[in-house]
Amino acid sequence: MADTNTASFTSELNPHKTIEIQPDFVKIGEAEYRLIKADDMLEGLMNIGLKQADSIPKYSFPYDEKVEIGEEESLVAEAYYPLLQQFIKEEDIVLAETGTFFYGMSQAKLKQGVSYIAQGGWQSIGYALPATFGACIAAPERRVLLFTGDGSLQLTVQEISSMLRHGCKPIIFILNNGDYTIEKYLNTKTDHQAYNEIPNWSYTDLPAAFGGEAYSEAVETIGQLQGALKKAGEEAVDKLCLIEMIVKEDMDAPDYMKRLREQKKDE
Repeated sequence: MADTNTASFTSELNPHKTIEIQPDFVKIGEAEYRLIKADDMLEGLMNIGLKQADSIPKYSFPYDEKVEIGEEESLVAEAYYPLLQQFIKEEDIVLAETGTFFYGMSQAKLKQGVSYIAQGGWQSIGYALPATFGACIAAPERRVLLFTGDGSLQLTVQEISSMLRHGCKPIIFILNNGDYTIEKYLNTKTDHQAYNEIPNWSYTDLPAAFGGEAYSEAVETIGQLQGALKKAGEEAVDKLCLIEMIVKEDMDAPDYMKRLREQKKDE
C-alpha cells in the first residue's frame, strides 16, 4: 500500500474485511494462504456465481463537464484534461507516468477496449517511457499514448531513440512545468523546494537529436493544444508524435491532487 493507490492513505480499509490477491498468495483478513496463483484465484471468483446485490451506482466523471476557457488562455489542468480525455479513442493503449499525470489521468473516462498502464505501487518515475516502447512493440496495430512529466522523462529519455529505430509511432505528451510538481504536492512541510526544480530542455528537438523523424510541437495555450491534438491524430499514422505542454504555473494540477494536498495538511 502506498499514498498513490490509497488516496494518500485516506481509504481506511479494514484489514479484517479485506481480501488481498497477490501473484502467488492470497490474504483473507489475517489469514495468509501461500501458493495460490492470482490468475487461478480470479478465475475461481468469476466461476462461483457471486453477484452484486445492489445495482451498480452511476458515477460522474470530472472531465465530462465543459470548461469555458478561451483558446488564447494558458494551459491549466481544468481545461486540458477534458481535451485529453476526448482525444483518447477506443482500443488505445494509455500509459500514465507517476506524477501529476498519474493522478489526473486516473479520473478520465476511458472508451471501450482502452488498456490503461500505470504503476503507483513502486512509484518508479521514468517507468512509463520505456513501458511505452514495450507497448508499441507488443501491439503495433494499436495507438499508444504516453502522458509523462518533464522530470520523469529526463530519467529514461534515451528510449525515444529506441522507438525511432524500431519504427514505433506513439503520441507522447510531455507536461513541462519545470518541477517535480508531484513531490511539491506530497511535501506540505517545506517551502522553496529548490531540489525539486529541474533543468529545462528543448523537448521538441529530442527526436531530431536522436536521429529520427517525428511530428513535434510545443503548446502554451488551449487553442494551440487543440490544434496539436488534431495534427497528432493525423501524423501518428506514419510517425512518432511529441507534444510539449508548457504550463506556466508550477503548482498546476488536477483537482484530485489539490484535495489530497489539503488532506495531508490537515494530518
